[in-house]
Amino acid sequence: MDKFLELKTLLKKDIYLNLIAPLKKPSKNGGSFKALAIFGLALLFVYLGFLYFVLILAFIIPMSKNGESNTVLMAFFGFVSIGVIIFTSANIISKIYYSKDVEILLPLPIRRNNIYLSKILGSVIPSLVISFIIFVPMVFPLIRFANLSFFKFFSIIFLNLSNIIFTILILSIILILFMMAFAGVGGLKNLLQALGSIIIICTTLLPQIMTRSENSNIINENNLLHFIKLFFPQVHLLNKVYGMSDLPAFFLSFFILIAMTIILYALSFPLSKIMIAGVLKTNIQSSRVWHSRENKNTSIVLSLAKKDVINVLKTPVYFFNLAASSFMIPILILFSIFKRMENISIIQNFFDNIESYGFDKINLFFAFMLAVFFYAAFMTPLSLTSITREGKNIYIMQTLPISYEDQVSGRLLGSTIFQFASALPIIILLSYLTKFNTLYILSMLIGAALGSYASSVFGIFFGIKYPKLNWENPQEAVKKNFTVFIFGILSMAVIAINSFIFYLIFKNLGSIIVFKFIAIVYLVLIMLFSTAIKNQAKISLKENLPEYSA
Repeated sequence: MDKFLELKTLLKKDIYLNLIAPLKKPSKNGGSFKALAIFGLALLFVYLGFLYFVLILAFIIPMSKNGESNTVLMAFFGFVSIGVIIFTSANIISKIYYSKDVEILLPLPIRRNNIYLSKILGSVIPSLVISFIIFVPMVFPLIRFANLSFFKFFSIIFLNLSNIIFTILILSIILILFMMAFAGVGGLKNLLQALGSIIIICTTLLPQIMTRSENSNIINENNLLHFIKLFFPQVHLLNKVYGMSDLPAFFLSFFILIAMTIILYALSFPLSKIMIAGVLKTNIQSSRVWHSRENKNTSIVLSLAKKDVINVLKTPVYFFNLAASSFMIPILILFSIFKRMENISIIQNFFDNIESYGFDKINLFFAFMLAVFFYAAFMTPLSLTSITREGKNIYIMQTLPISYEDQVSGRLLGSTIFQFASALPIIILLSYLTKFNTLYILSMLIGAALGSYASSVFGIFFGIKYPKLNWENPQEAVKKNFTVFIFGILSMAVIAINSFIFYLIFKNLGSIIVFKFIAIVYLVLIMLFSTAIKNQAKISLKENLPEYSA
């Protein structure tokens, strides 16, 4: 009984640290992010709920009416397995091999297999909960149109649990053997981070690629089922169980769940030994890595800016999370434009004849400047996570004789340069569509510079106020950082409000002649406001830096 209590305690610890503790991070005034967390999660829930409602109306209900309920369930099981693979692989590797948690637990009188089980199950529990939330709304059309019975409902639940256990077991075996073989290889961590980021980006772009006309005929029901059956053979069990009568299906699915649980527990003993060997191998190699840096006679501001940018460029998780939108958005635009090549000529002709629409080139100059300004301001600035990325090394900032002015200015400079560079792909695309008009290119470069600076100023102020220093791996610093999530929502809200204000101004004035004057006044006010926020950031750093602790 003690061993199950031990596993329960480890699981509670992992779930709390990964899901609950980040939302309870106290602020300086003794509060927490609870209200903001509920608001952000509510918005996300409404958005995803709407998308899922459309999916139910478009596919699940029609297929249930046509007697294809088993196809719906097989697709559901397949996508659950894919989700488990994509969204837990990074968690498993980071929690076991690139976190100090396992290293701390090893000297304690804790069963090794319980450490393995807690890490594996702790990583997959979010996927389990999400799959159940997705399955429940799917039940109603299946009950109404496919006569899903009470016993069959629980049979599917048991099989889904078995499917998740089987997937996570196979995945953990592959990852543990891989890390045992390659742990300690130089650059492996960065390579894995880059690979994971590329997979997530490709997954994000996949729906856009699938909906293109030349690819839509490839993605059909038969090909999808063939893919699922080929890579996830366990879904064949669903077909057999779903075709059985209620009670035999219920008992068989329950037996399969018990069998998978026993297999997972039995294999946890040898797998935990291999896992620990890989962890020790990784830690030994990490202890041998020393980075020597030459002292250079450069200014503190430039040194801090260079350090911040290089830190992001050398860490793929940072780079792909902070710069992904810079190339994803142009790619999505290209997908939509190049569906029909004549679209390019139409756009280019529009800009050539812009004056016939009552919009002269000077107004268009400021229109491009504002558009790229908002685009650059929308991207997540480096400065937002600049303090957070210091992590446990925050004590270095607290002890070095660097002024608060230099700290803020250096991080602002690095963030502005990086964000300006991230805006270049969209500038190149727009330059091509405007036939590389020098005037428009100049306006876009100015807009990118101003937008990058303004966003970086607000980012450094927000990042100083709400840093997350107690992280164990880079993902938690930029990807699982609630401050980044809230800042993104606030950025979208501010841009939407500003766009609406511009719309109201032009609607009431009924003319676009004054556009350039409004744009100039707006940008001047934003820059003045940014300067004031920068001064507040220095004051805030002076107040908060001594109190930071990892």
